Amino acid sequence: MERSTIDAITSAEEGIVKEYSMKLLIKGAKGVTLLELVIALSIVCLLAVLAAPELSMSSKAAKVQDCAKRLASDITIARDAGQASGQRALIVISKDNQYSFAGNGVNENFLAFLEPNPPTESYAAGDTIVAQDSCDNLIVMMPTAGTALPNCANFAHAQCLEFSTLGTLLNTGAADTSVQMTYNDGTNTYLAQVIVVSLTGHLQTQWSQNGGVTWLNF
Repeated sequence: MERSTIDAITSAEEGIVKEYSMKLLIKGAKGVTLLELVIALSIVCLLAVLAAPELSMSSKAAKVQDCAKRLASDITIARDAGQASGQRALIVISKDNQYSFAGNGVNENFLAFLEPNPPTESYAAGDTIVAQDSCDNLIVMMPTAGTALPNCANFAHAQCLEFSTLGTLLNTGAADTSVQMTYNDGTNTYLAQVIVVSLTGHLQTQWSQNGGVTWLNF
């Protein structure tokens, strides 16, 4: 069922409630019979059961979209922060599960930080963390077959984006690549991806609810 189907079910539930509310008003002192209440509640419960799977599907799709939005936003924020401070910006993105890239016991799907000069391409205590996010521990990151981001030099299980103080990609091989993520339910049905469109870090976000067969921009 599509979003319109969920809305239709919700409208049907509201209609039933309104109908029986009107009966209460019309009957006044007589009230509504127990049988009528049982029937009304049974219908509402049935409609709720029918809508539940679709609401769950919609929630999972929303979660992967949200994680992609967070990643795209934090990449842009880190790039801009690097330009403003005269430092390189490094965004480290997991290839699978969360890791503690900063070594502080906080596991994340991605970590964005600024590197001092000269850069080391690795995180050190005192480096400015711009963003770190685990996407509520509901999302698993995954490399995109054929167009994955480059591996990180000094981070295992990770792929990287690195921006110069001018806001351009230093690892130029990251242009025209993407990183995907999926809802952590073992199905790989609900996907989202962030695509690096240009050397200046222009990004595009897309999502799919059929395992990547078709993609929609958002």
